[in-house]
Amino acid sequence: MRAIRSVTFVSSLLLGHPNNQHIMVSTRSMVRPANVRLAAATRGTSEGEEEPAKKKKPRSPRKKSEPEPVVDDGLHRCPWAGYEEVDYHDKEWGRPVYDDVKLFEFITLEGAQAGLSWRTILRKRENYREAFAGFDPCVVAQFGPDKVEELMQDSGVIRHRGKIESTITNARLVLEIQKEHGSLSNYIWSFVDGKPIINRFKFMGDVPLASEEAKVMAKEMKKKGFKFFGPTIAYAFMQA
Repeated sequence: MRAIRSVTFVSSLLLGHPNNQHIMVSTRSMVRPANVRLAAATRGTSEGEEEPAKKKKPRSPRKKSEPEPVVDDGLHRCPWAGYEEVDYHDKEWGRPVYDDVKLFEFITLEGAQAGLSWRTILRKRENYREAFAGFDPCVVAQFGPDKVEELMQDSGVIRHRGKIESTITNARLVLEIQKEHGSLSNYIWSFVDGKPIINRFKFMGDVPLASEEAKVMAKEMKKKGFKFFGPTIAYAFMQA
């Protein structure tokens, strides 16, 4: 059971995919807009005459990057599923998950993705597993200030203090939910009455950034204290 991306691609192409028959909508982005800087300058002499513009140095030719390999196996996939995402797309995305550790993993990874691409997170996924004790909430809940500082120096994870600290906070909240509801899975699946939602959107423009169920989930989890888990992250998480 993925946040507003910088650019969002959505599709119902998965309807024809034989390996994914559960959640039929995705909100993934592959592009993060570069920062654009605008600068204005007024040149002039003391007499108000305009100075000649300085000659710009010629730019060095850009190196052409190698084209990304194309997966041509006849299967229809969502637009966000590039070469590096295919394995995840085909084997994990849109499939029901009931394991608490796995659910906590996706809560963590979705929060870490905020403002970034899913590809960036997938590349760091194994590092996250190692850094966060295999996403065992019992272990992560015990992380203290020293561990936070250690993770802030770990290039294998997103070195954002708020995201790191929120993972620890969320782990402690997962333990509370397990005591109250028996498992994190029971709690998460209660928002959809225990059954996967199968959407059949015909056009990308029909797909919302967050479903009503995701909005309710995000609101309730925010009340409990979860961080980096807004409606669009909740919606993406429900598909993961």
